[in-house]
Order: sequence, then C-alpha cells, then structure tokens
Amino acid sequence: MSFFNQFQLKEFQISIVEQTSFDPVSIALFPEELQYYNTLHHIKRRNEFLGVRHLRNRLKIKHPILYLKSGKPYLEGSDSHISISHCRGWISLAAAPYPIGIDIEAEGRNALKIINRFANEDEKKLCFDALQNWALELWCAKEAVYKLYDFYGLSFKEEIQIESKEKSQELIVLKGSIKRAHENPKFEVRLSKQNEVLLAVAFFRVEP
Repeated sequence: MSFFNQFQLKEFQISIVEQTSFDPVSIALFPEELQYYNTLHHIKRRNEFLGVRHLRNRLKIKHPILYLKSGKPYLEGSDSHISISHCRGWISLAAAPYPIGIDIEAEGRNALKIINRFANEDEKKLCFDALQNWALELWCAKEAVYKLYDFYGLSFKEEIQIESKEKSQELIVLKGSIKRAHENPKFEVRLSKQNEVLLAVAFFRVEP
C-alpha cells in the first residue's frame, strides 16, 4: 500500500512518501536538475532524486533543489531552507524559513548495538525511557542535528550533546548544544512517528 503524508510542524512544512507511490515519469524538473539527474547512473539514487522533487512539487515550492559542495541541499533563488532524508524505501523533505535538519529512520532498525558510538552515559540515562526504540530515537535526533549544523566530521558522541527531554502530546522534544571550540550553539529536536517511520526535525534555538 502506498503512503504519502504532508503536514505542518511548528513553521516546518514536511512531506514523506514511499518510493513506490509516485510515477517517476510525471515529475517536473528544472533544467539544472535535469542536467544533474543525467549524471546519476545508480537506479536507487535516481529514484531518490526524483522522489525529493516529487515532494518539492507537492509542497508547491517553485525553486530548483541544488547542492552545496558539502552535499547539503538548498533552494536556488529562495531564502527558505530545506533538508532531505531517505531510508529503506522512504523519502522525506522539510522546508522552513530558517536552517533545519531532518532525518527519518525505519522503525525496525536496531541502533542499540552501536549505542556506545554515538551516546554518552548521561544521554543513555536521559533517553532510555522514551518510546520503545529509544536508541533509534537518539540516533535519529543526532542525524538531524548533524544535517542542521553541516560541519564535516562533527562527532555524534562528543560534540552533539542532548541535555533535556520532554514529551508534548505526540512529540518527543529534545534540547541540547554543539560542543566545539569557541562555539556552543543550542538546538531543539522534535521527534514523531509517521506511519512506519521515525521522524526528527532539528533547528537552532534562539535564547532570550
């Protein structure tokens, strides 16, 4: 059964789709996107590329999606910010008026076996009583923060620090900060479940 969901979360526009639920031939591309698409040879990458543009069109965004040298996507000619994620046949796109990072993870993935690679002891104590797969939630949140900060080599365990957790209706809200020399930007992550997918959206917090 195909699945498509489009919703608003804070000021974010978010869309998630199964790769099997859209027709690749019918997706409109901008000329610069078509040029990039023609350089892709792997079928999986082509489908993901088209799926993201399908979601862009569903969100009525009228700008081409291009990429920085780091691989981070952006909207050419727009002040809006976007983030993209893929996992096991699912594709997601988020847009907002400020920098964001998004990650999706299939619920069945077992992140507990690698927990010591990305979580410190304080984070384990903070998050172990979350939803059923707390390790995956923590991993998903840190992936979203990594995309938000866009700094190659940022350490999940040592530099992305989750400091608080609370539940608000159907959301898990995590707050923390990036620990780097001369920098300490604070972030917030909102976690939710969408169909069979765990979704995390990260953004920078503006302190009063």
